[in-house]
Amino acid sequence: MTDDLPALRAKFAEIFEQWEVERGEYVEFYAFHRIWGDHHARIYADGEEVSLETLETTFISPPDDPEATERSRRQMEERNQRLLAELEDAGLLGGGPVPNSFTINAFLVTGAGDHEANRPRKIVLRQTHDAKGSRHLEVARAENGDIVFTGQDLGDGVEEIFGASLREYEWELRIRAEHVEAACAALGGEPGADILDLIERRTLTDVEARREFEAAGITVEFWSRVGD
Repeated sequence: MTDDLPALRAKFAEIFEQWEVERGEYVEFYAFHRIWGDHHARIYADGEEVSLETLETTFISPPDDPEATERSRRQMEERNQRLLAELEDAGLLGGGPVPNSFTINAFLVTGAGDHEANRPRKIVLRQTHDAKGSRHLEVARAENGDIVFTGQDLGDGVEEIFGASLREYEWELRIRAEHVEAACAALGGEPGADILDLIERRTLTDVEARREFEAAGITVEFWSRVGD
């Protein structure tokens, strides 16, 4: 079956191109958001939107099978390299400055860097949607070793707190790399423990973690913004 994939893809591309001709003009875009991820689509003259491929960041492989894992990783990277080239050829990456976050993501998912040393780790701590809007909170290890909590709230819940027309709240809490070992100890970690494992195991929010860090005398950097 694997050997037939190139032929199947070519046939699908041929059918899709014919369908494109019949549909007429369209606008194509590729959007990147540091929290919600990528969105690639075409919007046709009749208003219909058709979703297209985006850069993949995960793959499925059987457990305890390193060869299968590496094969799946290689396939994902080859697919991402092809898609990135197509986006470049289509001019979707050349109309202006490309966000640094997209550049970093593309670098990682195409296999341009060492997988273990350069691939940041991220844990989603909160992802909720209800009548008052959406709430997202994640913590990640940045490439420079900093530990960064990033949050975004959207909707009526934000407006209730900050006032009319203010419906977005974003914030960042950062522990610099040189303080991570002390921060890990403040959370009860043994020497050499991974602070992200501790945060995930204790299901700590940024507020709870900040309280423990500051109680231990660790410098915490905080940034936030409110918008519409």
